[in-house]
This record gives sequence, structure tokens and C-alpha cells, in this order.
Amino acid sequence: MRKTPKTNKLRYVGAALLEGESVTLIQAARLVLEIKEALGDEICTINRCREVVSLGLNAIKNKHHPVSFGTAAVECLRSKSHRRPRTLTDIRSIIQKLKKSNPELEQTPLRNISVEDCQSILMNTFTTSRQRHKARLILSGIFSFSVKRGWCDENPILRVDTPFLKEQEIPALTLKEVTLLLKTCMDEFNGTCVAGAALMIFAGIRPQEVERLLWENIAIRDGCVILNSKHTKTGGARHVTILPVLAKWLKFCRDRTKPGPLTPICPKGWTIKWRKIRRRAGWGSRKRSWVPDCLRHTYASYHAKHFKDYNLLQMEMGHRSSSLLRTRYLNMKGISVQTANRFWALTPAKVIEEMEAPAEMPQ
Repeated sequence: MRKTPKTNKLRYVGAALLEGESVTLIQAARLVLEIKEALGDEICTINRCREVVSLGLNAIKNKHHPVSFGTAAVECLRSKSHRRPRTLTDIRSIIQKLKKSNPELEQTPLRNISVEDCQSILMNTFTTSRQRHKARLILSGIFSFSVKRGWCDENPILRVDTPFLKEQEIPALTLKEVTLLLKTCMDEFNGTCVAGAALMIFAGIRPQEVERLLWENIAIRDGCVILNSKHTKTGGARHVTILPVLAKWLKFCRDRTKPGPLTPICPKGWTIKWRKIRRRAGWGSRKRSWVPDCLRHTYASYHAKHFKDYNLLQMEMGHRSSSLLRTRYLNMKGISVQTANRFWALTPAKVIEEMEAPAEMPQ
């Protein structure tokens, strides 16, 4: 019996597999060649063809079952459930403002939202560059989340110009202001607010971070304040050096309040007490409002002037790059080398001494 050539067998099997289908063997072969051509010089294996078919099927499914912006926002928020409540509240607030100003956004398919739509939404919803900048970041997060899940093909926000932000100039507190603030802390609420204030002034720790710290995070022997990921704004752990002046303030607090390892650094009712202290020290009026993070700016400016080590300061503050440090935090206007030296020698004893001789207080 004459044997059928192998090529003829393959053709026979291929034709049999396609029997009853609307695709011929030649059309199937041409499809493979089209895939190969689309992939360029890449070797066209059967697995690569399957991947292309799979991606195409997903695209067709997503086209017929579009995901709305509202659904994507909910799912994106759900994926961030591990974030701090305050962060989630900020994200929800921005999303709610977007939906309120643009009611149609809730049901709009993600694939139908263009770069121009995003630009218009930001401009119509928010009045300041800072608000638009924040909203742009949140929108970008929602679209990036959606791209990974195949709900849309691209993140249109990436092609929206970043709003120009003019950094607010935040002056460092003068030596006189720092002295008065610390003395007020010593005098009010049995001195229970001193530790929190000292950590912000002499370690540059953010107000929200200070509120999360316990005394067990103060490693006096190791000479550092331990901020775990649950404490920090960015979610990254860092250790901040306890400089000699801060060590004396922390000892002053420990000797006075006798805290245990699990005692919070900030006393109960901290927010109200801290606000009252600032008011009694002279802040809170229209002419002299309290600027958030001014103590962090004060720490950075005096640190840079005294130690002259930007890399060290960047590490202490937990910044990934020095650009933010140089453009936003350093304002050494009016700070001389001598003033900086006196700042880092402003111990509890020195504060008491300065306040007893107001006429000679440093400016």
C-alpha cells in the first residue's frame, strides 16, 4: 500500500479540524503569517499565537462589557483599604467632588474618557493648582489601576499637563518664637505636650507622625527615634537621630511625667491642647496664623545652616531625593551661623534662663 506523504497528512488533519467551520486551512495559515508580520522579527511560536488570541479575546470582552469610572473608583479604593483612614478620606473626598461637579462621570465607560475630558474635568471641578494637582494624582491612580486590569488601554491623565505649583514660602521660626513656644509647652498641661513639640522642633517629625509614636519608639541608648511604616506619612520606615539638645528635652519629659514604654508621646486630647498652646504663645490670629509643618521647615533650615550636610538631612527627613528638600524646606533667611548654634543649644535650662531675661532674648 502506498504511503501518504507527511505533508499531505498534515493538510488532511488540518482540513479535518476545520471541517464545518467558516475558516479554511489557507485562511488559518494566512492568519498566522499576519500575526508574525505584526510581531515584527519576533519568532512566531504557537504559544505566542495563543497569547495574541487571548489578548484579543480580552479586548473584545472589555469592549462589550465596559467598566464605568464609578466602578473603577470603588474597586481602586478597595485595593487601598490597607492605607491609613486619613489617606482614604482624602481620596474619597476628591472622588466625590469629581462626581458632584461631573454627574455623568459615574456611568461613563473608562475607555470613553479622553485626555481632553480629563483636562476639562480638573479645570471645572477645582479652583486652585494645588487641588488640581492632588486630583490629577488620584485620577492617575484610578486609571493605572484600571489599565492593569484591562478595563482601559491607557492612562489619559499621563498626557494631561501637571498643574504648576508655586511653593509657598514658609519661614523658619525665629529663635525667640521657638523659645516662647517651648516655654509655653513647659507651663501648660503639666508639661505633657513638651515631648511632642520637641520631636517636631529638633527632629523634624511631622505632626501626624508624632501623634502615632509611643515612648518605646524613643531609643535613647541607640540615639534615634524609630518610625515604623505605620507611623510615617509615606509608609516607609526611618530612624531619626536624637541630637544632644533633643536628648535633654526627652530626659526632661521622662523625669517629669514618668511614662511607660506603651505610653503615647502625645497626651490625650493632644489636638486641642496643642492648639491652645500655640494660641497662648501668640499664634492663631489673622495677622499671625499657624502654618502647618512650620516646625518641620524650622528643623530643616537650622539643621542645614548648622551641620551643612544635605545628604544627612535628606535621610533624617525621609526624602527620596534632595530636590524637594532644596526647593521647599530650606529657608535660611535671617538665620546666621551663630543663631543656628544657639538653636541647637536650646535646652530646657536655657529656655527657662532666656524667659527669665526677656530683654536679652535672642531674635
